[in-house]
Amino acid sequence: ETNANSYTDTAISNGDSTAEPQYKGIKYSWYSEDTANYAWANSDSTVTAMSWNTNYASAKVIIRLRNGNHSQVSEVLVTLDSSNNIHMTEYAIVTTNGSLGDVTAIVLGSDILLKVTPTYATGTDVAVKGSSVLWAD
Repeated sequence: ETNANSYTDTAISNGDSTAEPQYKGIKYSWYSEDTANYAWANSDSTVTAMSWNTNYASAKVIIRLRNGNHSQVSEVLVTLDSSNNIHMTEYAIVTTNGSLGDVTAIVLGSDILLKVTPTYATGTDVAVKGSSVLWAD
């Protein structure tokens, strides 16, 4: 327990110096990573809500969109095969007043990008939290 507490304290205090903002991801072990991100979509154009390395080929992600008084939460599963074919299923969507946006996933170089295209051009908050799993053959 002492070793686990020390590891966690070090991970939190050191953070990920390459992340922006710092401390957005904590690696719990060599095979998985929990991450979170925030994006502001100031129009109805597509934004990258989150990205992660293709080494972590599968993820479960929750995306919250907020526009004015309305909210949408989507839950997606994303997976990648060894040929970089990406597949995404949006299996849960809850809204307070119709769809606030669409979620897609693409591969760009060595990264998986989770994209959100808001429905409205009036500005939308996009908050994302996910858990990814390391590719293992």
